[in-house]
Amino acid sequence: IISPNDSSYSGQWGLAKIGAGSAWEIINSAPAVPIAVVDSGVDVNHPDLKDNIWQNKKEVAGNGLDDDKNGFIDDFNGWDFVNNLPDPSPKFQAGFNEDGINHGTIVAGIIAAAGNNAAGVAGVSWKAQLMPLKILDDQGEGGTAKVIKAIDYAIANGANIINLSFVGFGYSKSLDDAVKRAFDSGVLVVAAGGNEQAQ
Repeated sequence: IISPNDSSYSGQWGLAKIGAGSAWEIINSAPAVPIAVVDSGVDVNHPDLKDNIWQNKKEVAGNGLDDDKNGFIDDFNGWDFVNNLPDPSPKFQAGFNEDGINHGTIVAGIIAAAGNNAAGVAGVSWKAQLMPLKILDDQGEGGTAKVIKAIDYAIANGANIINLSFVGFGYSKSLDDAVKRAFDSGVLVVAAGGNEQAQ
C-alpha cells in the first residue's frame, strides 16, 4: 500500500477509508482529466494546487481579449460567476467568512492536491486539471442561476467531471436540465449529499 510523504497525510483519514493507498499502486494521477470545481473559488496560487490548475490553452492570459470566442475574456484558469471576472479565486470581500473563502480550495485539495511532494496533503488524484468555477460568494452563498452557468461553461470547455459540493433546498427544473445536459455530453457530475444538519 502506497503511503505518500505529504506532511499532513497522516491526518487524512478519509483516504484510508476509501482504500486510496491500494488504488495508488495501480494509478495515482489523471493529468489529462479536467475537473470543474463549482464552488466558492479556488486559490489558484496555493502551493499544493498551482501545478494542477486547468489552463485554457485557447486563451491568452491577461490580453483583454476573448481569444477562444467562448464569451469569457481571459478565462485562462476558469471563471468567477459571482463577480464576472476571469480570476476564480476567493476575493475576501467585506463580510467574508472562513468557510466562504476556504471551501472551494479545500474541495480542490481533496480532489487533486499534488501528492507525494513532502508538503501539505495528498489529493485523491495527485495530478489532474482543476477547473475552478466560482459560484458562491465569500460568505459561501449563491444561487441556482450561477450554478447552471458554471455547469454549461464546464461542458463547453471540456470538463470530464463536474464537482458540486454545496447544499440547496427545493427542486429546480432548470438545474435538473443543466445536469442532464452534462450527462448527455458524457460529463460525470458528482454532488454532495447529507451535508445538512438535522434540527
